Amino acid sequence: MKIEIEISEEMKEKINKLIKIGRCSSEKDFIEEAVEKYMEVLDRAIIYPLTEEVIERPEVPFGVVLLIKDWRHVGGGEIYSYLGKPVLEIQRNWVIFVYQESATIPGPIKGQDYQFLPGVGMYSIKFSHHKPNMYITVSREINGMILSPKTLDALYNCEKIFKSTTSKLRATECVAEIPFEIIDHPLYLQSYERGVLAVRILTPYKDAFDMLHESSVSDAAYPAHEGPKILSLHPDVNFWNKIVTSENIGEDYKQSIPGIEISQNLNELIQLFIESGGLFLEDGRLLLSSKEIIDYIMEKTKEAKEIYKDLGDIIIRKWEKIDKRL
Repeated sequence: MKIEIEISEEMKEKINKLIKIGRCSSEKDFIEEAVEKYMEVLDRAIIYPLTEEVIERPEVPFGVVLLIKDWRHVGGGEIYSYLGKPVLEIQRNWVIFVYQESATIPGPIKGQDYQFLPGVGMYSIKFSHHKPNMYITVSREINGMILSPKTLDALYNCEKIFKSTTSKLRATECVAEIPFEIIDHPLYLQSYERGVLAVRILTPYKDAFDMLHESSVSDAAYPAHEGPKILSLHPDVNFWNKIVTSENIGEDYKQSIPGIEISQNLNELIQLFIESGGLFLEDGRLLLSSKEIIDYIMEKTKEAKEIYKDLGDIIIRKWEKIDKRL
């Protein structure tokens, strides 16, 4: 079937400019490429129709899921051990975390502040420490993260697996950042995002998202009496690559875990916040006391669980099941 397309003089002028700068070789090539891109969007809308699943979004704040695909890229050492034995092989070493907002801890150099994320999540590692390889999975729940600018740069400068000028979904070979606001995106854009999420993120890291779901909907997870459990990459030697907790955590939580150390020096870490200038919140508040900071973390823990139940479950659990033909 032959299709004739009329092109306005204005459009012809634009195409000629693109040809001159080498962006396309001819008018015919430009048209074919434009039609191909249009058909790709149309195909996605047909294959992944969203109209059947239009859901009234709860009036709750948006959140973000952060997935660090391999903790060894940012915090882990070269040599891991478990119960005094060297780890022979690591299959997984991820961190997954839900948060709504970030706070700032002033750094020693202007412009090099540390990012503090309050929310809920998990650190997990699947490994073997003897032959024949029998794999063990060890996980710890966390409700806070400290990340440095250097860490964030390392994660986001990895090779991109998703590129878009219109979507806030971010994904590289090292990290994925899923903003819950994509549920309000136009249907044609959601269709594209859903395909990327299902194939490149939700399916290969299904165990991470399942574990996040279980902990977020469980009333027993993140008990208030245990207080904050902060996964820290603060460069202070006492708080680098550690999960920092209070002394109220259970015995199981204290047990050895490859790739990271459990430290019960929460009071010292909070004091470091205060001595650095306090914890600066997005709403302009400055927290300068231990009680204020701990209360803030625990309040955001509860909020993050509710945000996941209201929106995260819709995006993660339902979008995971779309057709894998993308």
